[in-house]
Amino acid sequence: MGMTRFFGHTTECRFIGLGAALYRKDNPLSYGDILTVNTGLRLVDIHTKFGTARNLVFDCERNSTIATAVKDKIYHDLKLLNSHYIQELNFRIADEVFPAEYRKDFNIPITSEAVPDQTNEEEIKLLSNTIIAGEPLMIAAGGTAITYPTLLVITNKLAVLKLKTDIHVQAQLATRDAKKALNVLNIEADAVIKKVADEVETHFSEESKESMHIDARDWGVVYVS
Repeated sequence: MGMTRFFGHTTECRFIGLGAALYRKDNPLSYGDILTVNTGLRLVDIHTKFGTARNLVFDCERNSTIATAVKDKIYHDLKLLNSHYIQELNFRIADEVFPAEYRKDFNIPITSEAVPDQTNEEEIKLLSNTIIAGEPLMIAAGGTAITYPTLLVITNKLAVLKLKTDIHVQAQLATRDAKKALNVLNIEADAVIKKVADEVETHFSEESKESMHIDARDWGVVYVS
């Protein structure tokens, strides 16, 4: 069964291949540096650029993950605040402290004791905004403010949510742009990896295939069946 070169088309395969070739170039064995001057210069250049772009992607992905977790936590908190507010409204109606008509100020059917749906982010924000708009109407009709959560608590949490959502969006955009920049470098990385493999094979061409494959591994050139 024949052996063929393996070219890994992932970020890590490329980075490992470039790193192995650069290490052997900078730390030559007894036969010395076998790469041409031009290939060596290209290898140094793309390894630096590719490594920097790769690390930037990692940093952006980490920031995006953190931003997502923070945003999701605030959505969860706001969902609970909304639910508690409507439940408190319902308790006051059940105790006949408030008339059921006050539910209309929050776009809730008069006879409904259910908390409006909050199955996604948009519904959560919608209910928050409905509460913020509804309480002044309820107070104007003779009611009193809900004591917990107060309108200020919900308003502030909604403002924080907007801020964290903006940060989350920016983190996602930064990740997208970093990946695009890394993808641009893939072309040169693949070309240099192939060039290194060609020159390594040429240098060891008079050896047996098995011996050549073993020696080529030092330069990051891998063969598979």
